[in-house]
Amino acid sequence: MTQSGETAGAECGPAVILTGAAGAIGAAIAARFAEAGWQVVGVDLRFPDATPHLAARIEQDICDAPAFRDRLVALGAEWDIAALVNCAGMATVGRFLDLDPAGWQKLIDVNLVAAITACHAAMPAMIARGGGSIVNIISDSARLGAGGEAVYSATKGGLASFSKSIAQEVGRSGIRVNCVSPGPVETPMSAPNQAVLDKLRQRTPMKRIAQPSDIAGSVFFLASPDAAFVSGQTISVSGGLTMAG
Repeated sequence: MTQSGETAGAECGPAVILTGAAGAIGAAIAARFAEAGWQVVGVDLRFPDATPHLAARIEQDICDAPAFRDRLVALGAEWDIAALVNCAGMATVGRFLDLDPAGWQKLIDVNLVAAITACHAAMPAMIARGGGSIVNIISDSARLGAGGEAVYSATKGGLASFSKSIAQEVGRSGIRVNCVSPGPVETPMSAPNQAVLDKLRQRTPMKRIAQPSDIAGSVFFLASPDAAFVSGQTISVSGGLTMAG
């Protein structure tokens, strides 16, 4: 394992750059790709000591756009970047009028600007190799809205529109761009909200809450050759909770 990926390269097989790799969903995505023989280059602000599925750990503030872009461009020269997964994200809950500009700017920087920066940095390497796949993690609130999460919903809606737009631009270069849109997911962060999760579980046709592995499976499908003719699409992974929205 390396910090920057300088000792690994194309001879190791296809690589995926995964932002938000240290989170519960990111870790599940890393495991799914690694099981299939991919080299997973994880990017996050910091990592726990144990990261068994990562070929490289890149500790990087994704809100520092120039430094983040430079790091990703360098990774594109060192690895055979066949896929990019933008999983990094954050959310705050509260009335819009109670938010301050610094708070909503942070949401925009993490959820939208960082993903745009990552796409801009990674796509030239994908074009040079003849194609690739980008999967952006959004949210069903991008389509439905969510009271108490107005700016969060806006960032995810923006990322959804951005994904469809660039899919139209880079398809001729062999790059596919899609989104995975999770509903509620059972993670350590959501654990304190069991009462809310129980209500959502009852409203979900499949009568359970998504696990991180459910999200990982859809992400891997969209990045894999099985989805070779799928682009500009969004898969909602919510057990049917939002099908009527």
